[in-house]
Amino acid sequence: MNWNFRKATWLILTVAFLLRLTAAITWHQTTDAEAHFFRMGDSLSYWVLAEHIAAGENYEYGSPDASVFRAPLFPLFLTPFTSIPLGLSAKVLLARLACAALGTLAVALLLLFARRLAGPCAGLAAGALAAVYPSAIGMSITLLSEAVFMPLMLAHLLQLQVAFQKGPSNANTRSAYSYRRVALGGCMAGLAILARPSWLLFIPFSTVALFLIGPDRREHLKLGMIALLTMSVTMSPWWVRNYQLTGHFVPTSLQVGLSLYDGLHPEATGGSDTGMAFSIRLQDEQRVADAATTEPLASTFEYRVDRRAKAAAVRFALEHPGRTIQLAGLKFLRTWSIWPGGGESASSFMRLAITISCSFVMVFAAIATFSGSPQSDLLAKRGRAVIWLCWLPCIYFTLLHMVFVGSIRYREPAVFVLCVLAGVALAAKFGCSAREKET
Repeated sequence: MNWNFRKATWLILTVAFLLRLTAAITWHQTTDAEAHFFRMGDSLSYWVLAEHIAAGENYEYGSPDASVFRAPLFPLFLTPFTSIPLGLSAKVLLARLACAALGTLAVALLLLFARRLAGPCAGLAAGALAAVYPSAIGMSITLLSEAVFMPLMLAHLLQLQVAFQKGPSNANTRSAYSYRRVALGGCMAGLAILARPSWLLFIPFSTVALFLIGPDRREHLKLGMIALLTMSVTMSPWWVRNYQLTGHFVPTSLQVGLSLYDGLHPEATGGSDTGMAFSIRLQDEQRVADAATTEPLASTFEYRVDRRAKAAAVRFALEHPGRTIQLAGLKFLRTWSIWPGGGESASSFMRLAITISCSFVMVFAAIATFSGSPQSDLLAKRGRAVIWLCWLPCIYFTLLHMVFVGSIRYREPAVFVLCVLAGVALAAKFGCSAREKET
């Protein structure tokens, strides 16, 4: 095919932005009519924290007992919008439009990833698929941390891809090139974690996975250590701040214990207890324990509640191994449900769109990876590490949320990454030869 790659790329990105722009305005009009701008549970907390930052106030949600409540990057991103001298509705709308632009950036990065992997046809196919992927559009407009997380996640994966796949021909120069790319990827990972803490363990997880896949085990281990180092440097200001507040190392936030308890307690169902009502009970229990002790209290109240919740969750898992395994299965089913429940998306049309689009991406990604077609031969030349790099987020988020709680929301960033491989399969199906892909 005679593609004008640059014009086609701009067309795809324009469509991606217009779809997100339309969705953002439509969604905002709905919330405006209801006078309820923050319909998603987490959105209000991000906005309030952003207002505190803009006003030069303490970074806390409601009280000093929630000073390490959320990771800081998304509130920092929202901060300029809270300072605009307009009404709340206009401020929130502008923030949504900025998030729509970030969603378009994620499409651009994914398109570049696919192009580097299998050529311009695959890049355009993957970009077109990502541009219209319904969940990606939704994550771009609802004032959730995924808006910032997804382009950072893709920037991280893109640096790893470049390090594994390409570089100067000289072996020594190539190593230095790979190390620089992976170091930059570690910085991107650190920022991604500061947007969405669930990415925290991806570098060690992917390092171990790629070490097991081989064959360049020592090299993968070395690259993983470099990424872990630069990730740590990137996150260190947040770590220092948390240590100054609590006297303890807190890598992300003090909601981890409550999130773990959400998935592991006697009334757990595999899904989240909306609003985490049990947190009130845990806080009351902690206040009683604090009042009863004659010893100096450890750290802050927020830290003690987090520690209590973690201990209770671990105790439940050890005392009820059968139920814990059963809950893991329920969480898996919730995360990978073919038909989302009403709580996931109230609109039947949106549930149908999510079902069809996710199934389409998964099937074509599997075809690109495992079929005996020419595109699979091409992918094999690129190296198994790069291919599995597209699948690892799916495996990682699945395992993680079999421990915490399950929801289709948690699979969607990973499925978005699989648009890369789905694009490769689509390009082959519609006539791009291996030679065209390698150009």
